[in-house]
Amino acid sequence: MFELRSYLLGLALMAAIALVTWSVSAAKRDVGIVDSVWAIFFLAAAALYATTVTAPGPRTALIVTLVAIWALRLSGYITWRGWGEPEDHRYQTIRRRHEPNFALKSLYLVFALQAVLAWIVSLPLLGAIASPAPLNLLDFIGVALWVFGFLFESIGDFQLAGFKSDPAHRGKVMDQGLWRYTRHPNYFGEDLMDAVAELPKVMPHIEVPIQAGDDQVLTNMKRGYTQKEYRDLVEKIRARIPDSSIATDIIVGFPGETDEQFMETYRVLSDLRLDVAHLARYSSREGTVATRRMDDNISDEEKMRRFRMLEELQEQVVAEINKKYLGQSVEVLFEDKVKNRWKGRTPTNKLVFVESQEDLKGKILAVTVTWTGPWSMQANLAGVHSQKQLELLSL
Repeated sequence: MFELRSYLLGLALMAAIALVTWSVSAAKRDVGIVDSVWAIFFLAAAALYATTVTAPGPRTALIVTLVAIWALRLSGYITWRGWGEPEDHRYQTIRRRHEPNFALKSLYLVFALQAVLAWIVSLPLLGAIASPAPLNLLDFIGVALWVFGFLFESIGDFQLAGFKSDPAHRGKVMDQGLWRYTRHPNYFGEDLMDAVAELPKVMPHIEVPIQAGDDQVLTNMKRGYTQKEYRDLVEKIRARIPDSSIATDIIVGFPGETDEQFMETYRVLSDLRLDVAHLARYSSREGTVATRRMDDNISDEEKMRRFRMLEELQEQVVAEINKKYLGQSVEVLFEDKVKNRWKGRTPTNKLVFVESQEDLKGKILAVTVTWTGPWSMQANLAGVHSQKQLELLSL
């Protein structure tokens, strides 16, 4: 029999918990507290269901005990992990997107939403707690699975905490211990890094657009991240995939961008030394929010000046990066022949030209780099000398 009264009381209780938690978060200006309360929703629901169902069965105490152990451990761990830390980057992003008055909006965007989701998910708890059937083999199998999952999660969190406490691991991804298999959604993105690092058919070239280096400009663009978060992401990629190349996109002259804000972009590009920067000058486009709400107040001359500054900086950076390939042997996937030279790409998407009379299209071959520039490199097929080199060797 479905215990509708108990289920509705569960919703009311979760709503009350969400309201109290929201009040605390508003005072602290940190909605991350909702993560600590997520497990408490289920503990509160289980306790309420156990005391309000018509005929509690033999498994009522068992279910409540297991939920209590799980909830208290998880809530305690998340609280300890976030103690003294700034608001989680996920909630900072939500906050930026919904200002002004985010404190009020978070009541329904975060807390009410979490409460309703927890209430829906708690329905199986009510069914198990209200069941009058005696314990059977499936109950014992369920307990065994619970013990396995509880230990797996607890040990994984313990290992991760130890890993992150070591300053030498700052910005790195833990790919050992049980955490390797406990991919919480908060860790999303690092699975993709693992795929690039470990799968031989995935090339280590990653597009990570920043668009601008100033936080206020990024907010105006509604990008949803900060300069620091972008820097941290690049650091993580390089720690996990040391030989990768990273490309970015940048727009200069976005409405309202001051010279100092532009220089933040310049400093980011100078500091990070990325392999590719796709540069563009802002131009108004019909139907966009920027066109409807912002004044395109940066002159074309100023946009071009900023564009040239970044272009010259990037030319210098890439020339220095590519110079490291000189004399090195690398693999190249050849695409097509252009002006009697074969054009191809390295695994890091570097453009390479090779002179050869053979049909190289579609082939992956080792080459030796003989010249490097900011935008391309020249090479010979491994073991093959150019005519100029043959002439020098014959002297």
